[in-house]
Amino acid sequence: MQFTGAKYVQSTNGGPGIVIACFQNKPIPHTPLKTFRFGRVTVTFSHESGEAIGEVSPAAWADADVPTVDFEAGVTHCAVVAAFTQGQWGGCRMASQETYWGDTAYSIEHPPLPTGILKVTVILIGEMNVSLPAAHLTLTLPPNGAATVKVD
Repeated sequence: MQFTGAKYVQSTNGGPGIVIACFQNKPIPHTPLKTFRFGRVTVTFSHESGEAIGEVSPAAWADADVPTVDFEAGVTHCAVVAAFTQGQWGGCRMASQETYWGDTAYSIEHPPLPTGILKVTVILIGEMNVSLPAAHLTLTLPPNGAATVKVD
């Protein structure tokens, strides 16, 4: 498993622009590779000064509507670090709620984020709480909804 990068993705259909952090279960030639199971992401935000803003856990996946995903060999999944919705930046936390028929329904909460330069730590955690080393990002969130992201 490895962190493969982060980027800002502008919506093509009028939806929110999002910042994503991607991970891949990188194949190793001539070596059987197990599935990295139950992957979930925790994102921690702080001001450029180091003052804590908050944590989003589990972060939403860009390609799945559940809080955990399995990474087969060669598969990449991207977590949503931040999204511009309803005119403001926010995190993307998966929230669960039991339904009256006994299933679990998931929704995405958007805790607000300030504009400006933020320091971000992204951690992928899997089965039995095994985690990758943290990925560190510098995120610039202007009020207009565009963003820049740099991997530190």
